[in-house]
Amino acid sequence: MRFKEHFPMAVHLSIAIHPGLHRRIGEEADAKNLTMNELIAKVMADYFEEPELAEIPRKRLGRPRKELTTAGRK
Repeated sequence: MRFKEHFPMAVHLSIAIHPGLHRRIGEEADAKNLTMNELIAKVMADYFEEPELAEIPRKRLGRPRKELTTAGRK
């Protein structure tokens, strides 16, 4: 499935927050082994009682790994 077919729109949100809040979000994200974006998306989705919206659309980085084959040498 293509990225844009699965996620027809990915929206970027930029907000200004207090440096203390930024630090607290970072600490909590580290404690839960999440990125700050993932933590904030989860908190907002939980707030609106729509946990399925917490998924952040991401493109796969790089190209797919080639399958390794074993070739016998003579």
